[in-house]
Amino acid sequence: MRRRWLAALAALMFLPAAGAAAQTAHEALKVLLAAHEEVRGELHGIGTDLEAAAGRLAETGLEGDGARRILLGIREGRPWAVDRATVSPGGVLLAVEPEFYRKYEGMSIAGQPHAARVRETGQPVMSQVFRSVEGLDAAAVAHPVRSGAGGFAGAVSFLFRPSEMLATVIEPVAKGTAVEVWVMQPDGRVLYHTQRGMIGRNLVASPAPAHDPRLPSLAGLVARERIGSAVYESTDDLTGRPAEKQAHWLTAGLHGAEWRIVAAAASPAGASGRIEAILREEADALIRTQVQMAVSMLQAVYEKYQLGQISLDRAKAFSADLLRGLRYGDGGDGCFWADTTDGVNVVLPGRDDAEGKNRFDDVIEDQYYVREIIARGRQPGGGYTDYHFPKGDGRTPLRARAYSLLFRPFGWVVGTAYHVDDLERRAAARMKGDGK
Repeated sequence: MRRRWLAALAALMFLPAAGAAAQTAHEALKVLLAAHEEVRGELHGIGTDLEAAAGRLAETGLEGDGARRILLGIREGRPWAVDRATVSPGGVLLAVEPEFYRKYEGMSIAGQPHAARVRETGQPVMSQVFRSVEGLDAAAVAHPVRSGAGGFAGAVSFLFRPSEMLATVIEPVAKGTAVEVWVMQPDGRVLYHTQRGMIGRNLVASPAPAHDPRLPSLAGLVARERIGSAVYESTDDLTGRPAEKQAHWLTAGLHGAEWRIVAAAASPAGASGRIEAILREEADALIRTQVQMAVSMLQAVYEKYQLGQISLDRAKAFSADLLRGLRYGDGGDGCFWADTTDGVNVVLPGRDDAEGKNRFDDVIEDQYYVREIIARGRQPGGGYTDYHFPKGDGRTPLRARAYSLLFRPFGWVVGTAYHVDDLERRAAARMKGDGK
């Protein structure tokens, strides 16, 4: 999914832009992609430096002049760095650099979540923002140091100010634009914001500001989803009149911790259409992948027949039962059907009366939809069909889109679909900034 959203967001940058709002929206995408790359680069640098330091400390030990020289080399010259430290297996600070922070040597950080996790798991970790023993709101990255026998000998830790680090890398790419950028943890806490007064605020839990009444709903959506786009109600900074903003976001992280990077700007006309296009691309990819997976399962059953382990009739019966029980999607409402190439239904969940009947001439909204689904499925690699079909036990035909693929050994065309109105409802919710 991450790859599909990145491709879709990048594609939006090359759509024709008309008017100031459209230009600003394109600008927001450029700022987001650039900021995301810069933040990922800094986090990767922290991880790489700590990994290298841990390897060297395994040779020098966690105390002494050699250890101190190694600590000073971690992210050297970064003004947003607080300190670097070695930590005993029991969570006591052994060596701390630079010199100003040596007064904290001998203090225990065993109760801090990141220190406990690196000790318990033996894996590198990055914390969320917390109140450090140095009295700062900071984040820490810790990497285990191994003993000669490969056991846990302690850790090396790097403490830094996320708000200052993010300002250093984001402000140059956002400077001179009308784009609002913020970075938040999945719990809603703002680590950086172009409006500095927002830093430290929890956008999910705090009351909505008067100028951004939908901000908590948007923040909740951003917290739930690693990548996405939405439009939300705001207020024009110059006129004070109601206005819409369009937000795009990506995720950067290290060692399992994640930061959401959001870029927002005035919403151009047609934003809802572009959001719906992204969701449609996502839904198309999902149903195609699911059908391909289902067909691969049928292939595994067919191979048992080829090996002589079961009869062909048994393989088909088992495969039909398999398709009837397969489900996908958040609510488990995605299912599969299968018809023979001449239209005889094999599986149609929820409509058992259709099984064994020929649907080749079935017509809904003047369309021989089963014929089209079979024809698309027989194409190399399968294909999509737009048609109408009732939802669940309903009788009203609604717009739907299917993907179907032929499983040649059985002569079955396997398919699944989604209803377009579900997609439109999700797009509308994103326009309000509170959808899934």
